[in-house]
Amino acid sequence: MSPATVARLYQGLPWRYCGLGRGRHGRGRGPSGRGVLPPIPNKDEPISLSADNATYNQTTELLTLSGNAQANRGPEEVIADKMTYDRKTAEVVATGDAYLAHPGVRAVGTQAEINLSSDQGTLSNAQYRVTGPINARGTADQANLLSRTLTRYRNATYTTCRPGQNAWSLQASKLDLDQAEGMGVARDARLRVLDVPIFYTPYLEFPIDDRRRSGFLVPSIGSSNTNGFQLSVPYYWNIAPNMDATLVPSYMAKRGPMLGAEFRYLNPFERVTLNAEGMPEDNAYGTGSPR
Repeated sequence: MSPATVARLYQGLPWRYCGLGRGRHGRGRGPSGRGVLPPIPNKDEPISLSADNATYNQTTELLTLSGNAQANRGPEEVIADKMTYDRKTAEVVATGDAYLAHPGVRAVGTQAEINLSSDQGTLSNAQYRVTGPINARGTADQANLLSRTLTRYRNATYTTCRPGQNAWSLQASKLDLDQAEGMGVARDARLRVLDVPIFYTPYLEFPIDDRRRSGFLVPSIGSSNTNGFQLSVPYYWNIAPNMDATLVPSYMAKRGPMLGAEFRYLNPFERVTLNAEGMPEDNAYGTGSPR
């Protein structure tokens, strides 16, 4: 894949953080936090085609484009070295450094097939970038566009770290990203921190936008002279619209395990926040008792 083709994934889109960016522990801001759905393509909008060279078969109604080939319809765009367009079905088959812009996602790969009428298609050997209320990217042997809000990836990686940074990533045999529900579902999932596998689960459901919901949040890692290597895996519990809690189990190489918790409560007259942390034993200071 050429650098110029890959650069289209990120062109004009900001990248501000490595994580889900939802408050102190990556949590939603409250009931008002809702995902931003991709725009609905206008089915009546004409399809625009361009290329350096073009041939048309009147019998099959198949148009073959080569050299800077492009197909556009509203927010949908396909760019490739070569492509065919079927006038009967609105099916586009692109080969050679194929780039695909679809509502809510951009992807590049070696071959793309997309129907500009049904909003469905596939991309082989893909690198993808999710757009909208979250910055996320990854790779996949195959990317499938199932609708304007649902994409599926096979043998995929997923991370919210900016390009060039891989503090954490998720690997899965199958990954679904549903922007309508604001959720991702990974199967045969492995969580990697600094490219080291630390956790496996056959099924993992996680949020992909700022809507409040219970579940595990993005892990955090660090290192210091006092604690050594440190890993925290927070769990967010959405108890009620005005009440939530975050449990943060952590492990520190020099000190041992620790559990932190934060409880928040809100009513028209007060705002209550309770914080607590505890360790069964502090190995660094040899206390021999909980603290």
